[in-house]
Amino acid sequence: MDNKSKLFLSTILIGIVGTATGCQQDEWNQLISKGKKEAEIGQYELAKADFTAAMLLVDKPGGDQSRLMESLSILAKQDEQLYQSVEAETLWRRALAIAQAEGNNGKVQAANILWQLSWTLDSQNRKSESLKTSWQ
Repeated sequence: MDNKSKLFLSTILIGIVGTATGCQQDEWNQLISKGKKEAEIGQYELAKADFTAAMLLVDKPGGDQSRLMESLSILAKQDEQLYQSVEAETLWRRALAIAQAEGNNGKVQAANILWQLSWTLDSQNRKSESLKTSWQ
């Protein structure tokens, strides 16, 4: 295969990968928007299903970590609405780990997630653990 053919094939491959990534981002945005609308009108189980589907789109090696962190946070808030605080805690802790891995870029998100996690622990009557989490 000559260089011109290799270049042509490389261009096609890059276009396919870029299109797939763009479609995935569009689908993620659509699922998050749909879930938020459903949550606003009290359809929490439907919203949770959409938020879970959005999370699964980015929860893979090489996936968009900021969207994964956002998906986990949105899903954790939804679990709180459904009084599923144990599930919410797991999601908050995973989102926190991603934020902390981001270093300085994740500080604001980590602070917000810590606050949410503390609130979740407090709602489970785990006040001492909540205070420890807030100040770690």
